[in-house]
Amino acid sequence: MAALLAASLCQAEEVKVTSPSGNLEVVVNDEGGKATYQVSLDGKQMVTKSNLGLNTSIGDLTNGLKIVANKTEAVEKHYDMRTIKTSHIDYKANKLMLTLENQEKLQMTVTFMVSDNDVAFRYGIAKAPRDMQRTLIYGEATSFNFPDGTTTFITPQIGPNTGWANTKPSYEEGYSVDGAMNVKSHYGRGYTFPCLFHLSDGWALVSETGTTGAYCGTHISDYQAGIGYTIAFPDKGENGGFGSEFVAMSLPAETPWRTITVGSTLKPIVETTISYDVVDPLYEPSEQYKEGRYTWSWR
Repeated sequence: MAALLAASLCQAEEVKVTSPSGNLEVVVNDEGGKATYQVSLDGKQMVTKSNLGLNTSIGDLTNGLKIVANKTEAVEKHYDMRTIKTSHIDYKANKLMLTLENQEKLQMTVTFMVSDNDVAFRYGIAKAPRDMQRTLIYGEATSFNFPDGTTTFITPQIGPNTGWANTKPSYEEGYSVDGAMNVKSHYGRGYTFPCLFHLSDGWALVSETGTTGAYCGTHISDYQAGIGYTIAFPDKGENGGFGSEFVAMSLPAETPWRTITVGSTLKPIVETTISYDVVDPLYEPSEQYKEGRYTWSWR
């Protein structure tokens, strides 16, 4: 009986969430103590098994993980914006809230928002042992893995203090066209968001949103076979060598959203508003600002 109980405790937990129409599905698993997710559209795999997790100063949240709680709920959001692709947005999604725990009982939440062509997810740490009130984030295990044969439309990340007046990275490098995933980036530093991928069954766009002064802007690494592309932090030299390249966060804390837009054609990629759908205004403007005269410094 004890052996059967031990075996049941070691079994992997799998949690699924679908979009409101049911066409888009995300599957999260904790097999082998690794948290992973997969994305499929109309039964076709768009993102293969990819990693989740954070490496922090208060504990390793990339290994020895177990899903200990999950909850889903429907979300609706209606808003208007004058300066984006469409003036009125009706956003509907299913929200999955997961709690994962490592072997030291340190917990992390992962929240997924799944609409009919978009997936957004972010991490949260509510509290730490020994009443610690802050943490450093050394890096993310977050990865984006795609089926074999996928080609890329991505731009390489360049090193700091290079280019005109040492102003790079200025995110103005050239894009590859239908490049192979296993080709190393031109400068050996990965790629800048947004990143477009051409799959045999469609397209996927990867980016981030909701980045504030509480977290760094990120990019993706070079491709690694079996893992895919991982979230990469800025080079320390991007801040002129001042400060740390790591993230310091007061607890409780949440990371920015990682976003994935998928479609059998480019239409959902072009029309997506996910970068606005999952964030809320930081403050209310004092007035409704309108277009006026502009100046531009380039000659």
